[in-house]
Amino acid sequence: MALWSPKSSDPVGPNERIGRRLFDQKQLNGAQDQKPLRNVFELYHFEEKRDPGYVSVDRLGKTGIDRRVRNYVEERANFAASTFKSARQFLGWAVVSAKELQNPAQGPALSVTPSPLIATAENNEISENKYHAHVERPPHYAASRYAAYDMAMHLRTIFERSYHLEAATAQPHRAAETKSIRLQLLNWLRNKFKQI
Repeated sequence: MALWSPKSSDPVGPNERIGRRLFDQKQLNGAQDQKPLRNVFELYHFEEKRDPGYVSVDRLGKTGIDRRVRNYVEERANFAASTFKSARQFLGWAVVSAKELQNPAQGPALSVTPSPLIATAENNEISENKYHAHVERPPHYAASRYAAYDMAMHLRTIFERSYHLEAATAQPHRAAETKSIRLQLLNWLRNKFKQI
């Protein structure tokens, strides 16, 4: 079976799986016994610092998570994690169906638009992502000076209502880091699910 390869002119279908990348966040030192917040996701998971007019997401499959698409996008997500000012770990995705964004239980409907990334000369293959999309910020949020936070709160509410966590896989060439990444993700998931 051929790899699912949507055209950029094709609209995002309601059953497509949409994933928001999750990266680790530097934690405060000390207070190791402090209880974590009760939310499943933190607000920073949905903040877009590059352009507050939209939030980047990945299309992970037409009707479910397609493993080949997921592996393709994961390679790009690991590369993106290394490009932050201080390198971060890619933990996986928070995943919902596109219809959860397009017709949410609360708040305004969100438009999910395909926006494939074209390869640049310096990182030819790894910088392209034909499964990239973005969620557009509703126009009435623009009137608020806290528009980016309003959008992040709305997305967090949608993802917390109906989500699936798709964990990142270990990479063979980074075997020394694998155990640390798995432990971080397991601890993060364990803390989140204790609160539910």
